[in-house]
Formats: sequence, structure tokens, C-alpha cells
Amino acid sequence: NSSAGDEEKSLTVYVGNLSYDTDEESVRNYFSECGSINTLRLISDRDGNPKGFGYIEFADQDGADAAITYHGQELDGRNIRVTYDSKKPDNNRGG
Repeated sequence: NSSAGDEEKSLTVYVGNLSYDTDEESVRNYFSECGSINTLRLISDRDGNPKGFGYIEFADQDGADAAITYHGQELDGRNIRVTYDSKKPDNNRGG
């Protein structure tokens, strides 16, 4: 029962290729049927301009798994990218 791509699962998903018109509320509404959202943050630059991506942390794995199925779906006219957030804590820093 191995999943395609052998992807490291995470409660947090990366959402990319967002329209600059898309705000946190519309992202939250869009993903609300996936499950309970703990935190949602859209990344902006120093001047407060949106960078077109963000992160959503779900309360449980089912929510994150459901969000992944939205990959390639359209939000505000853009086909969005949804992947598990692969930033793992870096325990073995060589040096």
C-alpha cells in the first residue's frame, strides 16, 4: 500500500501558484471542506505584497491528505499547486 512518489506526509501543506488577488479568507474557504485548519499563512514580501504561495496546517492527517487532492484545481483563475510541506527538522547538520 505504498503511495505514488513515496512522499513524506505532513500535517502542513504548501499551496503555490496562487493569484495575487487571493487572500487568506478565500484560501481558508476553499480548503475548509478538507478538514479543520489550525493555521494558515500566505507569504508576502517586505512591502506586504503577496508572493503567491502559503502554508496550511491541518488539525489531522486526513485534512492534509484531502487538501493534496486539490493539486491542479483552479482557484481564482489559477491552477494551484498543493504538496506536503517537506521542510523536516534538520537533525543531522554536518560540519
